[in-house]
Amino acid sequence: MIVRTVQKEDIEKLYDFNYKMYPQKVVEHKKYIDFWLSKKASDKDLMIILVDNEGIIHGQMLGSSMSFYYKGEIIESRWGFDLIVEEKYRNDNWGVDIFIKDKENPNPGSGTGATQEALNMSCKIGYKLIGWIRKYVGIVNPLWILSSVGKGVVPVKDFPSGVFICGKTFSKLSKKQLPNRVIPFNDDLWEPTRDCDYLQWRFFNDLHDYAIYKDNQSDNYFVLRTIVMAHVTIMLLVDWRCDAMSICDFEELYQGVKKVMAKLHLGILASGSSLATFDSVFKKHHFRSMGRPRPVTCKLKVKDRKKDIDNRNFAFVTLADSDGETNWL
Repeated sequence: MIVRTVQKEDIEKLYDFNYKMYPQKVVEHKKYIDFWLSKKASDKDLMIILVDNEGIIHGQMLGSSMSFYYKGEIIESRWGFDLIVEEKYRNDNWGVDIFIKDKENPNPGSGTGATQEALNMSCKIGYKLIGWIRKYVGIVNPLWILSSVGKGVVPVKDFPSGVFICGKTFSKLSKKQLPNRVIPFNDDLWEPTRDCDYLQWRFFNDLHDYAIYKDNQSDNYFVLRTIVMAHVTIMLLVDWRCDAMSICDFEELYQGVKKVMAKLHLGILASGSSLATFDSVFKKHHFRSMGRPRPVTCKLKVKDRKKDIDNRNFAFVTLADSDGETNWL
C-alpha cells in the first residue's frame, strides 16, 4: 500500500471509488470529480489516494486550489475534503498517512466540515481551528410556503433580472459581467479570494445553476440557487461579499434575497454563517441554527486572534467554500 497524489490514469478509478464509498451522493460521481478537476489541471496533484500494488484505490482526500487574504497579503492555499479510507484499513491509521502526505505541500492547507476524528488528526499536525460555519434555516415569506411544495428546482433563467431594495438595485449578472475584485472586502479577516476566475469556475459550471446578484453601486453581491428537500423548494444563499462588520450591509443583501424569493413565490431560505454579524441578522429574522456547526481549519499562526476566533469575528467563509453545498440538489 502506498499514499501518493492522483495521476491521470487514476481518474477513472477515482470515479469508481467515490461511487463505492459515497453511494448516497445525489450528484453523479463523475460529474462531481470532474467539477473539482476543472479549476486547474494541476489540481489533481492536490488529491491524495491510498493505492495497493495493483493500483486499486482504498482511500482518498480530495483537494482544490484556493487563495485567501490575511494581514494584507494573498496566500496560496488549498481546500482538503472528502477524506475517507475503506473500513478494513482504518485500524492501520492510513488516514493519518494521508494527512502527513498532504502536509508535504508547502502551501497552508484549509478545510471545512471535518468530523471530530478528522479534526483531531488535523490539529495534531499543525492545523488550527479558525471558526465554524453554522447552518441557518428560516421562513422568509410565510405566504409562499404552500407554493413551495412540489415546485422543483427553479431554473436560473426564471429568476428576476434585478430587484430594487433599500434604495439600491441588485442586478443579475451574466458570466461576461462578473467583476474582477483583487482586493479583500475586509482587511482584518481571514477571507478567501473572490476574483473573476473564481466566480466563473464556481458559479458557471455543469454542477449546479446559480444566480449572482450585484449591487449596481458597489462590489457587494450575493449568490442563490434552489434545492428540494422533502418535496419542498428551498432557496439557498450560497455566497456573498460585503463589509462583514456592517449589519446594515448584510441586512441589505438579505432584503435583496427576500425580494428575489417573493418574485419566485418561495418561502424558506437556508444559508451558512461564520461571523457574528451575519448570525445577528439571521437571528433577528427568526432563523434557527440547525445541525452541527462545520469547523473551519487552516495551517496558520493565529494565537494573536484567539479572542476574535472565539467571538466569531475572524473567518469569512460561506457554503461556497470547499465542498460546502456541492452535493445538495
